[in-house]
Amino acid sequence: MCILLGAFCLAGGHALSAVPTDVKSLLEEARAFEKAEDYKGAEQIYQQAVAIAPDDPEVLKRLGIIYQTELKFPESIDAFQRALAVSAQYSEVNIFRRGSYLG
Repeated sequence: MCILLGAFCLAGGHALSAVPTDVKSLLEEARAFEKAEDYKGAEQIYQQAVAIAPDDPEVLKRLGIIYQTELKFPESIDAFQRALAVSAQYSEVNIFRRGSYLG
């Protein structure tokens, strides 16, 4: 019951089938929000993806980039550091992280 209620709440009151449950779908949805320049909407979707896959460096990187776009530099640095903690070889994250420090 709680799981269904939580999914309903994540959907903002929409039908349960409208809630993507896999990370790939969430990333695609967030990217659509980004293209529409709805960065707050993209942030919310990326946060859902992090809830499903908290150690996915790609998800953390994308969330960090959105935070950076929204000028939320401490949050972006945190997301980038989490991505690097999971995968130190994710070298492009270092570039984004440096940008957040400069911001």
